[in-house]
Amino acid sequence: MENVKKKMKFLPLLFAACCAFASCGGTDSGAEENGRLYISHTTLTVGVGESIQLTTTYTPVTDRAIPVDWRSADSAIATVVNGLVTGVAPGKTLIIAQTGEKSASCKIVVK
Repeated sequence: MENVKKKMKFLPLLFAACCAFASCGGTDSGAEENGRLYISHTTLTVGVGESIQLTTTYTPVTDRAIPVDWRSADSAIATVVNGLVTGVAPGKTLIIAQTGEKSASCKIVVK
């Protein structure tokens, strides 16, 4: 029985060590998995050579920056760099903002 009591003393320590190792390494993707990405506009019209800035909001708000990748479905119509959309030629395209598995888009009409 005394041997069992000695082993029981180590259970809280073992539990704490397991919790510490479980939380180490990897990425904290909980916010990204459960969150949502919003874009500042869903439709915009710009002229050829004109630029307009799009922004994103991620909810729930986290205490760290969420990196966003921007792309244009047709860069011959409009380009995008860090959310700054520039009209290239008349037409319609889609600007997509993406972080992890989440994305949001804005329809762009270039006149």
